[in-house]
Amino acid sequence: MASGYLNLGLDSTVNAEHLEVLGATVVIEDQALLNLPALSRIASSAITLNDGGSIFAPLATEFTYSSIALNPDRSFVVGSLKNISNSTLYLDQGLQWGVLSDNISAKSYSSSGLNQVVNWDGSQYNRDLFIVTGDDTWLDLSSLESIYSGFNDNNGTSQCSKNTGRFERAY
Repeated sequence: MASGYLNLGLDSTVNAEHLEVLGATVVIEDQALLNLPALSRIASSAITLNDGGSIFAPLATEFTYSSIALNPDRSFVVGSLKNISNSTLYLDQGLQWGVLSDNISAKSYSSSGLNQVVNWDGSQYNRDLFIVTGDDTWLDLSSLESIYSGFNDNNGTSQCSKNTGRFERAY
């Protein structure tokens, strides 16, 4: 498992052909490529994928305790994700991502492993789990049969989505 901090600068490439699990803070700049052909799981990763950057992990089927912001100028190639629990997804600028584009096949989602966010002044708020903004942007979660969006704050509430695009869920 790779852990720690990885920063791929402008026009750089990292090939990690045998890496199976990624758990790190990752920053990928413009025209940089993180090639992970054997990766099966992304766990506990905060990924900053800048416009023009790419992650190639076609066998990855788990994205847990992780976050990423995507738009059409950021390439995030993964297998059909069967587990996305305790993760946050941010989509913008007309990106269409999820079940119909074969990016997600998860049957359930839970955020029960996440804590509330604490501000500098000590106040707390529930984190956004899925943020979809921009015209023609959508996150298709129609494979989900259940969503549990409680946090470890013992009050059982959360904000599940901030939606100005299209948010789909199977009922």
